[in-house]
Amino acid sequence: MMPLCVSPSVHAHEKFFCFRCVFVVTVCLHLFFHTVFASTAAADSNAGLTVTQAITDECRWGFRGAGYHMHLAVEFPLNYDEVCVFLELPRAFFFDAAEVEQLYSITALGEDVTREYTPLGINSTFFFDIEAPAFLVGYKVNSVRVTFRRLSSREGATTKRNPTAKGLLLLPIHARYEEVDTATPFSLQAFFGRESFVRRCIPALSVQDWKTAARCHTLPAPMGQESRSPSDNTTVGSSTPSNCLDIPVALLSSAPLVYIALVALQCVGVVIVVLSLLRV
Repeated sequence: MMPLCVSPSVHAHEKFFCFRCVFVVTVCLHLFFHTVFASTAAADSNAGLTVTQAITDECRWGFRGAGYHMHLAVEFPLNYDEVCVFLELPRAFFFDAAEVEQLYSITALGEDVTREYTPLGINSTFFFDIEAPAFLVGYKVNSVRVTFRRLSSREGATTKRNPTAKGLLLLPIHARYEEVDTATPFSLQAFFGRESFVRRCIPALSVQDWKTAARCHTLPAPMGQESRSPSDNTTVGSSTPSNCLDIPVALLSSAPLVYIALVALQCVGVVIVVLSLLRV
């Protein structure tokens, strides 16, 4: 049999094709191993991050105080640099924005660290009418965002003392007047004892670090939390969850007594003024 003649250009083409195949396989293997190693490293780093944040990812919050004027206490991890507190506030409660910006406080490890952060910022979807009763408010829920950031010159000042500790944000908050109680009959005990009330709650609250996108697992403080004032260390047992408040409700049956008392006070005032003029 006569040998088959093959052109040199054909051999060159086959060599080039083999080279391309080897190159493609090499690139695919490189990408495969690079992806596997990167995924493993990311998983390890995420696991480490989870372990690191597990100590500080539980933040308690709730009301401190009673009646119509109290504080909303919110914990946040001290390793958060840009703290954002977000809540859907029912119309039964309201913030006086000017009061919040002036009277809020931030404490950590028993010290006032308010100066280590920028001034507090508060924004809401709807304007807070501080005079309107609950039944005249035009919305059911108002989205509120409270933000503050650690000053760069103070960065790490509190976390170096205890990196797993938490700070405490105290915000003055108020309850609105509810509709009057039309069912309870009048009695001095009911009038002075404030036995008629409605329970209103803030359903949820979130705490986030805008810088790292880390989130804190928030939960209402357990029952029996101190409830009189931020500086009071006594514990008052209560069956009311810390994210709820029993708001006193006025008695409709007491309206005549209230009006009579007001008229009597006015009459007494007039008598005092007249007598003082006669003596002159």
